[in-house]
Amino acid sequence: MADWGHIHPDHHAFFVHPDDPNFMINGNDGGLNISYDGGQTWRFAENIPVGQFYHVNVDNQIPYNVYGGLQDNGSWIGPGFLFKNGGIQNHDWQELLYGDGFDVAPIENNSNEGYAMYQSGNFFHYNLKTQKTSFIKPVHPNGINLRFNWNAALSLIPQKPNSLYYGSQFLHVSHNKGATWEIISPDLTTNDTAKLHQAQSGGLTIDATGAENYCTIISIAPNPVNPEKEIIVGTDDGQVQQTIDGGKSWSNLTGNIKGLPKNAWIPVIFLDTKINIWVVANNYRQNDWNPYLFRSNDGGTTWQSMITPVVKGHCLSIVVDPKNHQLVFLGTDQGLYVSFNGGTSWKKWKKFPSCPVQDLKIQTIENDLVIGTFGRGIWIMDDISALRKLTNEITYNKNIQILGTSHGYIFDYNQPNGMRFGADAVWSAPNKPYGCNVNMYLNKKTDDKKIELTGTVYNSKNQLIRTHKFSFDSTGFYRISWRMIEDGFYFPTNQTPKADETLPSGRTVEPGKYKLVISDKSNNKDSAFVEVIYPNYEFDTKLNAQQTTAFNEFKPIVKRAYDAFEGIKQIEKTLNSLNDYKWENDSIKKYIEKMKKPLSDSISVLKNLFMMPDEITYYEESTVRLNDLLSNANSLISQGLSVDQNAFNAIKNAKNETEKVCQRINAFSNSNWMPFAEKLKKETIQIIPKENRY
Repeated sequence: MADWGHIHPDHHAFFVHPDDPNFMINGNDGGLNISYDGGQTWRFAENIPVGQFYHVNVDNQIPYNVYGGLQDNGSWIGPGFLFKNGGIQNHDWQELLYGDGFDVAPIENNSNEGYAMYQSGNFFHYNLKTQKTSFIKPVHPNGINLRFNWNAALSLIPQKPNSLYYGSQFLHVSHNKGATWEIISPDLTTNDTAKLHQAQSGGLTIDATGAENYCTIISIAPNPVNPEKEIIVGTDDGQVQQTIDGGKSWSNLTGNIKGLPKNAWIPVIFLDTKINIWVVANNYRQNDWNPYLFRSNDGGTTWQSMITPVVKGHCLSIVVDPKNHQLVFLGTDQGLYVSFNGGTSWKKWKKFPSCPVQDLKIQTIENDLVIGTFGRGIWIMDDISALRKLTNEITYNKNIQILGTSHGYIFDYNQPNGMRFGADAVWSAPNKPYGCNVNMYLNKKTDDKKIELTGTVYNSKNQLIRTHKFSFDSTGFYRISWRMIEDGFYFPTNQTPKADETLPSGRTVEPGKYKLVISDKSNNKDSAFVEVIYPNYEFDTKLNAQQTTAFNEFKPIVKRAYDAFEGIKQIEKTLNSLNDYKWENDSIKKYIEKMKKPLSDSISVLKNLFMMPDEITYYEESTVRLNDLLSNANSLISQGLSVDQNAFNAIKNAKNETEKVCQRINAFSNSNWMPFAEKLKKETIQIIPKENRY
């Protein structure tokens, strides 16, 4: 058997194929490993998203990072979205610390530093820039044994980047990133000595991991308005303790919370923007699987149970939207719940897995809900702004209603790190959609099979820059996206666009604010503003002006080429339609039969001056044609480092070739097509209304 050290050592499941003993599957704390040679070598299954996260966190970088601690798999950092192709892949995540992973906290406005821990309260400061990890676990100055929970409590102090709280049976505070600590509380637990004898356990083995530590602090919640004065902590033996003077004195709020089971765990205490105190409790360790959630709106004096019969499973996590405190998300052992009225009633999010939702965070810049689960990894709900309107602002009898919009980032997608074609062996999560998203509600009553809408975009000068058509099968909630582009123009194409078809994509817009209007045929409409941001580089106003000048010269060339190609297509269509006529004059019939093939061949030759037929693939064609020259000029204008002589040479070449092609078309029209058409006119059938000239 090969050395097991290269796969996770905590083994839980094992399978040997009954017909092939060399085929084995090992299930462990690290995932799934497969061997086809009797265990000599093992393959790790990278495409199974089953991570068990105790906590999740976020920072305010662009793109922002997600942090989390995995059961027996360390502490990690990874992107919430990427400016790359290929989605979010396994190799985009980086382990920060070993051991069992619990809470990970990035330092505010510092992308390089933060804190992570593993079991028994072993606590570290990490620095991604120096790649140094420093051990900062508090030590009692008088040698008293500190009890840290398996999943110890940590909280940073808002607006104090170097300050943080950490919990044992005492509350510890540091103002220098954990270099030194001060104890600012008495023992805040029950300190029940009957539950502190794990070292003399009567079990098979004495616990040495910290998993059996009891009477410990497991949640810390500083008041976001006054975080160094008011702090509330929760313990694993049912205590809710509060200080309003920075730890000089403490009040036990436990007795005020009617309905809180004795010795229940208090894994989360949350103070919302209205300074309501939310307490999440669970008691399943005492075979009580009921959900418990309490709220106080008077500083902890009186409490109200916020559970309704809809909520199933013991409660694990909660987050209140900082921009609308009526929007609340609750995580239980059986999934995700949402309230649109401050917790008075709940709805289960049915398209989310019914799995333990261990932690919830809202990334306030992107308005994303980040969900840490125990068994299904991390989920991100992009842009919850629309849900804010559902609390009290949506008008269901209004035909079109924009519920929320997101800002958009202008960037070029890079290629992914590592392999491009990972097939099915590597996990890849969807990336955040590119563009400014518009969330809307449609209530249009119509007999039409589809709901037809028009989206228009106006710049800061109130100039119309983009028009786009949309259609939907039914009323309801929808998300559409403006990809931050202006109207473009048609290049010669084999596919003739419809008269009301959306124009192709044009230039990328400048940074700034834009007005979006959504309307229908009856002029029902709604509007909203979005912001376009260049996150990675400064917008080049000089290049933008050069592009404007170049496009003004280039567009008439493309328009002429497009019109010429459409004219040739129309001649071809007319020629083919002659098959639908019955001719009484045999001489005309014979004339058409005689002329049709040479005319058709000439048309094909002219069309091939623009591009090869659709059935000819790109790799089979090497001759430079007019569309190649037009495309090359367009790329040099829109994607070059500058619009200089190189780009204008390409414009000149495209213009010259367009002139040559149009001359050949005009020559064909004068010498071949028009005489043919004039002869048919004498038979009282007019083939084309006028001469084609380009």
